Amino acid sequence: MATAPVPGDGLTDIYFTNGASLPSLEKTSPRYWSRLYRNLGGFRFQDVTEKAGVAGAGYSMGTAAANYDNHGHVDLFVAGVGGNILYHNRGDGAFEDVRSRSMWSQLTTPSSIVMPAQWAASAAAEHQRLGDEFLASRKFDQAIAEFKKALMIDANLPEAHDGLGVALVGKGDVAGAVREFQEAVRLGPGDAKAKSNLGLALLSTGNTKAAVGALRAATEAQPSSPLDHYRLGLALASDRQLTPAVAESHGLGPAAGLPGGSQ
Repeated sequence: MATAPVPGDGLTDIYFTNGASLPSLEKTSPRYWSRLYRNLGGFRFQDVTEKAGVAGAGYSMGTAAANYDNHGHVDLFVAGVGGNILYHNRGDGAFEDVRSRSMWSQLTTPSSIVMPAQWAASAAAEHQRLGDEFLASRKFDQAIAEFKKALMIDANLPEAHDGLGVALVGKGDVAGAVREFQEAVRLGPGDAKAKSNLGLALLSTGNTKAAVGALRAATEAQPSSPLDHYRLGLALASDRQLTPAVAESHGLGPAAGLPGGSQ
């Protein structure tokens, strides 16, 4: 978000950047436009986005307002995934995209502009954090959207795949969750939580042998987890491997207050 007196009338206007449709990263409808609100005074604002020509393009991440060429009007710079935009204020209420001029053509071409690694990591981490928060409050649709945004920035985030899988389970899409858990395990082979979640999801689909394999891997990665041993016991019992199932349930289950076994 940027604030500045865009028309030079002394009143502070507000410009908000916005994201884009996923996975295309394109502003496919006005709902994804960035928005410029002109301050009319008296706590009233008017949406002048279309008239000003600053709806943006692609997945916008942030903006700054400044008079970059000292012509007396506030210009807008927009940073985005895959490309940036410089809007030059013409002074008549409209802006001109001047990416094709001079150094801006070099700075904003798709072949030369990518989000700096630290920015990408920060943006992905923020979407991951928001996804986790929505997941904790069982707002599965919002969580799914945030985890997908994180993965659009960096597809190699095992935590985001795992979180997306949990959210998909919450929405009843177990098949989709299995795919996400499998990807989380592939990217983070030492992640016991992802293996455990994969095993439980597989168990709910009736694929007991695969569930046993995933949960056994989880207990090997984290031997002291009572929950994983208990889940493995359930999977073994479902697979009619009763003797090892009892051993798993009696081994660590009671220590965690879980049913199955005696101290």
